[in-house]
Amino acid sequence: MKKIPLLALMLSLSNFAFAASAVDYVNPYVGNISHVLKPTYPTVQLPNSILRVFPRRADFSDLQVEGLPLMVWGHRNQGASGLEITVKDNFDFSETLYPKKYFYDREEITPYSMRTFLEGEDVSVEFAPSFKSAIYKFDFSESPKAIRTIRLWTNAHSASADGNILNLVEALPRGAKMYIAMRFDKEPIEVKVSPDKKSLAASFSASENSLSAKYGVSFISAQKALENLEREIPDFDLQKLEKQGRELWNEKLSKIKVEGSERDKELFYTSLWRNFERMVDFSEYGQYYNPFDGKVHESDAPFYADDWIWDTHLTSHPLRILIDPEVEANMLNSYIAMAEASKEKWLPTFPQIWGDSHAMNGNHVIPSFLDAQKKNLPGVDYAAAYKLALNTLETETITPWCRAPSNELDEFYEKSGYFPALREGERETVADVNKFEKRQSVAVTLGASYDDWALSELAKLNGDDKNYQKYSARAKNYKNLCNSDTQFFHPKDMAGKFI
Repeated sequence: MKKIPLLALMLSLSNFAFAASAVDYVNPYVGNISHVLKPTYPTVQLPNSILRVFPRRADFSDLQVEGLPLMVWGHRNQGASGLEITVKDNFDFSETLYPKKYFYDREEITPYSMRTFLEGEDVSVEFAPSFKSAIYKFDFSESPKAIRTIRLWTNAHSASADGNILNLVEALPRGAKMYIAMRFDKEPIEVKVSPDKKSLAASFSASENSLSAKYGVSFISAQKALENLEREIPDFDLQKLEKQGRELWNEKLSKIKVEGSERDKELFYTSLWRNFERMVDFSEYGQYYNPFDGKVHESDAPFYADDWIWDTHLTSHPLRILIDPEVEANMLNSYIAMAEASKEKWLPTFPQIWGDSHAMNGNHVIPSFLDAQKKNLPGVDYAAAYKLALNTLETETITPWCRAPSNELDEFYEKSGYFPALREGERETVADVNKFEKRQSVAVTLGASYDDWALSELAKLNGDDKNYQKYSARAKNYKNLCNSDTQFFHPKDMAGKFI
């Protein structure tokens, strides 16, 4: 029998035992210092889930954090609510303005957990999320022997207490609201609300060495936030929640196996992980709030929002067709549900839980519908998608950064085949044009041509030859801004002259 050296056997078993799973390669700090615009954030959440947080700081170079996060309700938006810890007798609401800033240390963040140490108060913090709820655990073993106070605050609406349950309401744009309900594993010795009704605090004995706080969120009601919490986290077992999160993330990320160096795998799985940040499923166990009609709807289907389709139609949506087809179908159906709920029946472009922020230009969920139908993605209402896409391009303006009916610039585009630009010094006369973003003549013309091509292909698939012919012709409008002298695209004025 062949003999295996003991050292070689030990090394082999060691490598097997500690072989990294896909989730272990994720580095949430990649990109946390930005070279342009905004950095990435080390977000902690379950895949495509409501409850998500990241440290309240501008970027990774900040020496302080603004308390502890409770909820990120929109991509890159830290919201106007948070949590603070004070270790001090005789807590006074008037002593500090919120959010309170802490120097921090020992920070460790994974897709499913967060750990940090808040200096000054000398508190160790652990965090783990579920889908619509989460747990914080505080270790006071290094803290002074003084009253432990947990304070919730909001700058955007109100705070209240129902016995030992702490409630926050954060007002979002256009009438939407976010509700938070929190309870503790220990009985507080006192719960009090600030005079301005924008924060509240629960105080605990100086003898407490540890404390856990769990909370639920909802966009429907305070009662629903509490129901979501008790359904998902019946106890205070943070380690169990962390284990569940790790398993869920590993299941998602393991759908793609790659070979390469450890650094290559870190970059790949970190990038793949980012694709599961959004869209976010805002449904709440048989109900969801649809911001496009401001109503709560009954449905067992997921309801997704928080998407920037101008960006994500290129990669994220096509990738999901391959690795998460059921989720992608539900996301596209959510676009349909949002449009059908709106009074104009327009497809959104940057749908949030409060409505359509309608940034950038174009309406690129239309190419996403086409991509899905061409690839035979099941479960999407393609007839409804085509009807809404046609209505959107027929009646909504293509003016960038604007959600409004067609205007005189659209009439010009229909007649002349390009979006007109202004010459230097020429004053803007169209009210719908964003004063900062301007007209963006070339970008709008190219984007509209792309959407028109996608709509023409959808028309063909739906047996609508009339609109296939119409939008096939419009799809060639990009040629009108191609300058043969320079071989580049140039804007044109209303007289048809290149600028």
